[in-house]
Amino acid sequence: TLSSALGLGGGITMNTSSVNWNNITIAGNNSYTITLNSTLNVTGTLNFTGTGNYTFSGTSGFTVGTLTYSILPATTNTGINLKSGNTYNVTTALTLYSTTRSTYLGINSSTTNNAAYLNLSPGASQIVGNVQVTDINSSGGQTIFVWQPGTLSNATNWKQLVYPATLVTTF
Repeated sequence: TLSSALGLGGGITMNTSSVNWNNITIAGNNSYTITLNSTLNVTGTLNFTGTGNYTFSGTSGFTVGTLTYSILPATTNTGINLKSGNTYNVTTALTLYSTTRSTYLGINSSTTNNAAYLNLSPGASQIVGNVQVTDINSSGGQTIFVWQPGTLSNATNWKQLVYPATLVTTF
């Protein structure tokens, strides 16, 4: 396990099957492709800190402790694109949200009508809101609850949080 953080500011190909990263930060306000040809293992946090569109490609997915993208994306549906058919696992915490309702964070599969698999382990925490999710299957983990989503399209095991009903009675 590498104890220091790795910072990336552009597209990259990673073949690190025998390496456990502590933390990885991916920054940038453009579109970047991260090619994974072996499972990326991050014991700490995989953190996206730019307003860019981050596309995962290659033959493998990732297993991370915490996945975080919690800033205002450049445009609606900009965010994280996962390679269809690949599996991405989050074991500790999932934090995905746009900081404003007028610009939704996109969580999408790379191929329309072909799902990518994003699984949140049982017992992991989640803060998810102001997102649009398309072609993401999360049936391999706990249900992901979304506060004020844009669109949930072909989003298996994703549910919208609703306002609780209020009952008022007078005596």
